[in-house]
Parts: sequence; C-alpha cells; structure tokens
Amino acid sequence: MQFQIPFQPHQARLLCFFFSLSLYLMPVHAQIASSPGIQWEQLPPLPDKEGLAGMFAGIIDGRLVVAGGANFPNGYPWEGGKKFWYNKIYILESKYSKSWITSSVTLTKPLAYGVSYSCNNRLICAGGETGPMPGENPANPPSCISDVIALTFRDGILSVESLPNLPTPAKDSAGSVIGTRLLHFGGIQKIDSKTAENKLHILDLADSKPEWRAATPLPGSGRIQSVAALHNNELFIFAGIEIGLNSQGIPIRKMPYLKDAWKFRPGNPFENGRWIKLHDMPGDLAAAPGPAWNMDQTKIAIVGGVDSASHRLTQKGHPGWGHDISIYDTSLDQWSLMKNAIPAGKSRVTAPALTWDKDYVLISGEKSPGKRSPEVFRLSSKTH
Repeated sequence: MQFQIPFQPHQARLLCFFFSLSLYLMPVHAQIASSPGIQWEQLPPLPDKEGLAGMFAGIIDGRLVVAGGANFPNGYPWEGGKKFWYNKIYILESKYSKSWITSSVTLTKPLAYGVSYSCNNRLICAGGETGPMPGENPANPPSCISDVIALTFRDGILSVESLPNLPTPAKDSAGSVIGTRLLHFGGIQKIDSKTAENKLHILDLADSKPEWRAATPLPGSGRIQSVAALHNNELFIFAGIEIGLNSQGIPIRKMPYLKDAWKFRPGNPFENGRWIKLHDMPGDLAAAPGPAWNMDQTKIAIVGGVDSASHRLTQKGHPGWGHDISIYDTSLDQWSLMKNAIPAGKSRVTAPALTWDKDYVLISGEKSPGKRSPEVFRLSSKTH
C-alpha cells in the first residue's frame, strides 16, 4: 500500500535549495572505506561521463596528464554498441585541484592500449592501437601502431613531439623506466596476431641519437596485458595472457591466464641483462592497473586485475572485476593476497596507474566488460 503526502510548492523549492547546497558542499576528494593498511581517496572524475580504458598517463611539471583511451559511448558490446578511440588530453594541476582541464592540444591520432612512461619531465606514449573517433565510421577496423610521442610543457604550453618509433607495432604491452631508459615488453603486432611477443626493447633517451635496441628476450611465453613494475632498478613482469589458435585457426586468448612472474636485471651492456624466474602469483591474472605500486621498500602491490574465471562470465550483468590485491615481497620472493581489499565497485582493469609523490593514482579504466568509469582514485599506504 502506498500513501501520498501533499507536497506544497514552497516545500519543493526549499528541498531543491538544500539539495543543491549539499552538492556544492560535497567534498571533491571524498574518502572511501579503507582497505587494511591502505587509504583510498577519490580525486575529481574525468570530464568524460563514460570514462575511458587504455589511457596514457604521466606526471609533467608536477601535473597529472592523461590522454587518449577508448570506450563504448552509444551502447555496450552486448547491445551492439561500437568502440571508439579518443585523442583528448586532460590535465589535473595538483592533487588538490577540484576539476580537470581539457587541453586545446590533442594527440596526433586517437590512441589507446599502449605503454606510458614518465621520463625527463615528459609523458611518453609508446605504441598502442588507433581506431575511429566518435562521428567517424565505426566499421573502420582498428590497427596497432609503432608511434612513440612525448608530451611536455614548453613555456607553459603543452606540446607533442615525436620520438623514434618502436621496431614493430605493439598493443597491450607493458613497460617501465630505469633512469633514462624506456623498457618496452611484449604485446601483439596486429589485431589478429597468432602469437604474442616475449621480446624486450630498450630506448636510452640519453643517447645522442636514441634508437630502440633489442634486449634479452623473456625465456617464458609471449604475452599481452602483463603488469609491469620497477623496483631496485629492475623490471618486473607479472602474468598476462597467451595468444593461441582455436580449431579454426583463429587467434584466441588462452585460458587459464598466466601466473608466472619474472624480473629483468640489466647487464653490461644494459641490454645484455638476464631474466630471473620468481615465485608464481597466487592465481592467473591480467590487465591490472599498471605499472604496479611500490607500497614500500620491499613490497609491490597489484591492485585488482582480471582472472580467466571472471572473464568467462556473461558480459551482461557481469559482477565486475576482482577485488583482491596481490602483494609481492621482493626480499622474500613470496606472495600474499589481500582478499576483498578493493572497496566494492572500485576495481578497474586496463587503467593507467602511477606514483604521484608517495601516493598511487588509478585513472578511469574498465569496471566490468565494456563498462568504463570516469572515477580517479588516490591510494596511500598507512605504513608511510
């Protein structure tokens, strides 16, 4: 049974006033329920209401700069919605800013699913995938690219510059920076590649004529959507997905996903380093926000990700990606699992992440198949 209470016009106006006031007073940097040992805080959301997956992100002159990405603005995949790519650049001036600035400068083309590097006060975007932007023909197929570009501020104005291209196109790769060197690992060369790469290439920006050099390849499987980390001047590569062929010879993502872990120790010369096998992760994993988070001097945290079991679930009504945080102890070569440590509904995949001062920032990304989120989070360790 329902009861109706007479509602006078002046009461409606008063209610609207207090509702508007509450929105005005609502804190931009809202605190979220904490994980054990981790404080979560919400930063201003991106100006794109859908959010974006596969963006590039970096710190330039103390500013957080993000670019590109892809989403489904006109319907989810199971509804027949088409994916579109973007060339927009957004800037958050500081961790205390109340909103993002949309730059008048754009990327040279719509881009997503490449590798981000913060180096020499630049955001460097390497490889990835390009495809149609909103308003363009969605039937035009996307393609993997080898382009490498750098975003930087010159006299306060954002500029886009070209760097040496990758040796081959590469999508869904992983990487990190050691000093002035960019380390770029794995990925696929074409959308329909029949195998993923296990190669490592290195670009030293300190060279007078920088060029990508082949380094010692990973002894394990080629893979996509691995999670990279940098610790003690070594590159860590965690898990990912192998590419296989089905009975019709069509490329597929092999399940279960990978759970092996490796680190690359540079040699002399740098490229002649060696890969060291680490203990396997607690379970198969891919596409977690990356690079991973150096929580303290010995612990690397992988915040979320997707396992093959959750990827098998029906897209429509999907419950969302995993809420566990995997912790690797570099001093003990051991893993531990923080179960359900990510607040409900806040797990993301294919999201860029980075360290901003001592905090770890997760930017947008995918919360369940096809569904993005514009939310941005700042994580801090309570042990700091």
